[in-house]
Amino acid sequence: MRFHRPTPGPSLEARERAERREARRIAKDRGNTYPHLRTIGHLEIKSGIPEWCIAWAVPNLTLTNTSIWLGKKYARQLAWHCTKQRIPFRLTWTAWRPCKLCHRFLLGLDAEHRWELDRRYEGHRIPCGPDCLDIHWERIEARDARRVKSA
Repeated sequence: MRFHRPTPGPSLEARERAERREARRIAKDRGNTYPHLRTIGHLEIKSGIPEWCIAWAVPNLTLTNTSIWLGKKYARQLAWHCTKQRIPFRLTWTAWRPCKLCHRFLLGLDAEHRWELDRRYEGHRIPCGPDCLDIHWERIEARDARRVKSA
């Protein structure tokens, strides 16, 4: 068996980390906040979701008697609890990101696409879908109507 000497200089992972660090620094210098792509977990438990973890659920995502959407920390805690109690479960990880215009929650590839858009200089102004701007203007009109009533 023949061993190859490592290539001189930093590894590919180290170079990628340095590029991400530099991109964050450039965005910060421009006055932009660097967007984060959040990971959430979908837990399906055959015996039902415990009452004590319902408060941890990600808001506005489907919550049923047997499935729940949780953030990374709480999904791991509940999975550990199920493993310890020998309760069968299935945990699926996915990307999650809200749209800045219509405030809709995007999952999976849609969230990753939104994150890529938000990384660009004026990308946060690009709609996430065909009805995004309609929802955005409806929210603005509803907000203005509430302001007129309260004044």
